[in-house]
Amino acid sequence: MAANCPAATQGLLHGCIAAYQQADKFEVMSSNTAINHIEEVEHTGKSSQVKDIIRTAVEAVECLASLSPTVAMHVIRILKKANVMDGLVLSLLIKRESIDAASFLTDKLVSSGETDTSRLYKELAGDKELAENARRFISQRMIISYKADDINLDEISLLTKSYTLLVYFIGVGSGSSDGSGSKLVEDSMNAIRLMAPLHCSDTDLPAKYPNDDPYKNAMCAAVVTCCRYPPIGDSGGASVISVPAVKACLECFSSHLLHPESIESVIFSSRLSGFLIDVDAKSLLSVVLGTIMSNSDSNEYQKEEDIPQITSVCQWLSSEIESDQLKTMHSRGMTMTSLAHDPIVAAEAMRRSAIQTTNELDDLAKSILSDQDTCAKIIKISSAVTLIKESVSMLVRRPEPHIPLVLPLSLERLAQALPWKEVMNGIQESTSHVFSQFILQLVYALEFLKHQPDSPFVVNPRSLPLKETLDLLDLSSRKDNIYKDLHTALKDLCSVHCPDIIKVTQQEESDDDDGLVGGKHAITPTMVGEAIRDCLNGDAVDPSGLRAERMFLYSRQVYPRLEVDTAAVTEMLFVDDNSRSKYYSYVSLCKDPLPLLKARAAIWKLRGTRRILLKILDSLMLANECIAMEKSSSQIVAQDYLTSRDAIIVRCIVFACQCGFTFGKCENEVIPRARYCSLCVSIVQSIILKRRGVMTVLIRQGLPEKCIDWIVEFIPDCLSDGPIITALLSDKSLLSATERLNAASAGLQIAIAHYHLDESIAKDLVVASTNVLLESFTLVVGPVGVPVSVLREENGQDITSICKTEMFHMLKTLSTISPKNIDLKNEACTTLSKISAMCKSENAASLTPRRKALLKEIWERCLFVNSKLGGALQL
Repeated sequence: MAANCPAATQGLLHGCIAAYQQADKFEVMSSNTAINHIEEVEHTGKSSQVKDIIRTAVEAVECLASLSPTVAMHVIRILKKANVMDGLVLSLLIKRESIDAASFLTDKLVSSGETDTSRLYKELAGDKELAENARRFISQRMIISYKADDINLDEISLLTKSYTLLVYFIGVGSGSSDGSGSKLVEDSMNAIRLMAPLHCSDTDLPAKYPNDDPYKNAMCAAVVTCCRYPPIGDSGGASVISVPAVKACLECFSSHLLHPESIESVIFSSRLSGFLIDVDAKSLLSVVLGTIMSNSDSNEYQKEEDIPQITSVCQWLSSEIESDQLKTMHSRGMTMTSLAHDPIVAAEAMRRSAIQTTNELDDLAKSILSDQDTCAKIIKISSAVTLIKESVSMLVRRPEPHIPLVLPLSLERLAQALPWKEVMNGIQESTSHVFSQFILQLVYALEFLKHQPDSPFVVNPRSLPLKETLDLLDLSSRKDNIYKDLHTALKDLCSVHCPDIIKVTQQEESDDDDGLVGGKHAITPTMVGEAIRDCLNGDAVDPSGLRAERMFLYSRQVYPRLEVDTAAVTEMLFVDDNSRSKYYSYVSLCKDPLPLLKARAAIWKLRGTRRILLKILDSLMLANECIAMEKSSSQIVAQDYLTSRDAIIVRCIVFACQCGFTFGKCENEVIPRARYCSLCVSIVQSIILKRRGVMTVLIRQGLPEKCIDWIVEFIPDCLSDGPIITALLSDKSLLSATERLNAASAGLQIAIAHYHLDESIAKDLVVASTNVLLESFTLVVGPVGVPVSVLREENGQDITSICKTEMFHMLKTLSTISPKNIDLKNEACTTLSKISAMCKSENAASLTPRRKALLKEIWERCLFVNSKLGGALQL
């Protein structure tokens, strides 16, 4: 029909494709659906019909393609676009003797993922004729390309890859034709061997050479061919008969292995030599497939049944090639020149290193880490991280003692000598050497700490500029992708040892304000300390400390924060030059941040210095939390410690804020400063939200009334501790009578002020608080017949006086209830009614004027509260 009516070709082609797709879809669904025995006969018949449809559609399209070369090209293009009939596409490309056949074969086998689901793989495995035609075509094209006077390296690489993939997935076949068995192996290996150089100098090799890719592909092709050629791959370590095909495999591999033309090729040959020496079959297969698959994930292509074959290949090659030649080739990959190009050979050697007390690989790693020039070259290579990790793993596999190559003191000394002000815009050429050495040594030290946390030779990561190093690598990796792997590795290690640094890095927003003090000049930690000292001494230039704060923030962007924070703390904690000699290290402050609360009052008065103190305190609290969670015997112990710590911090901050940062009797006569500080509120709010129970601890300890007022006004989330406070008030054995009433007063104030946030919690807290108030009435008026002052606490305080004050404060709090809040209003009215009744009852039995006056005062206060609530009661 198409021959008689060319215009119908397009419609016929799409019709065949549609029929093929529907039949293929049905076949896939049928294979994935379980059927019972009754349906089996019917299913078998349908399956046969589907296969007939698929076969007929392919034959019809093949007939269409035979009309003319132009139609054939059109058919190939449409089939590729529709991603169907891969076997037919390959067959048509082979008939046209097109190099596109090799490209199509490579793309389909590499990008197919799981090979079992690849259509082309299935068709090649199920059609021996198609597989043989494909092998014959690739082999003959290789022979032609390798013998050509004008060699096309790209075409040679493509053909070699196609050949290797085809042999790996389908095998070499059997028989003696050009596309199968020994004939295929011999012809292909002899053709590939033509590219091997006869002799190459061991010195003055270029870093890279145009033949590098064909060189690597050639050795991979030889290894895969040996693996799939039964006389070699199925030998099981036994001797192999030296037939022409076997000789061709050995000559092809050895001629390439021993004659690399560049450092890049030297490294590849050295890797393969190491695998052969140690019979590391799995690594050899992984590298070979990774090279052929263009660095895609080669693990998904590996099969367990391939390991015995590749092991036989390793044993055979290592027995046929002289041992000295393999060792020499392997050692060439571990020279300083090769290591500076790519240290992967040394890393793999360390991975294979057996347990022993001494190793020349240690000296190699030590020479790398101790030389700044080598570090500056290696740090740019992705396998540098692998080298460091394998060096540590090799060390810890040995018997003790495990003494690392990088010791804490030397690393800290190197960190102190880093020129941070010269890397404000990332790692520069002038500073790359010293920073590269520090970063590699830092990764080594942290990796050793990860494996041997109890070793006496581990570093304290908080004594090192981890955050600044991470920021530097992050900034450098944005400009140059070569630092990305190292940045990822260091970030992972920091998340293990110092997760607080990762949190701070994620939370902080980079401040790029050009108006910061210092402009283009770096502000050193010493300058920050001097600025704080000047403003505390009454410097007219910076009366509020804001200039010191800007200098502090700018210096933190350039220098390690541990240095800046330590310099600032030194000035803030000590009163005079004599006391300044006492030194708090950053590590000790991370272990215990509470000494910062010893800062003199002048620090709190000035806005800038106060914000410096609070920012340092905030970061130290995060670090201290991570240390507590890691070092404590249990999570409960850690949480108890952190709750106590946070209660102390909140208490100090609240006390400073509620008085407007004025301290002492003489200062209280002055109009106090504003009670609101955004950073203080933020820290207290975050603590109370994060640490349940802190508010309860503060109430139980007895906060002053003004402190409770401040918390209620600025920290609405204090209600989150409502259930805990309610439980505390309900248990009479936990607190004394005055402590219970004091806690009830605070709880009532919190519940009424923030009732709208959680009505259920607030109402329960109000009920519990008013019950305590009613129970404490007898303590307020005192016992009958004795002086009221006879009731005293163990510390000598008058119980009656304390309870009286708290009662009037709670009645005042009840008066703040909105008349529109029916629930709380009803609860308040019930309480007022009971108090009024008790006042009348006590008044009738009272004989002393003082007692009558107190009862009258309480009753009048109840009347006042009642009027505030709308006068709902008749008292």
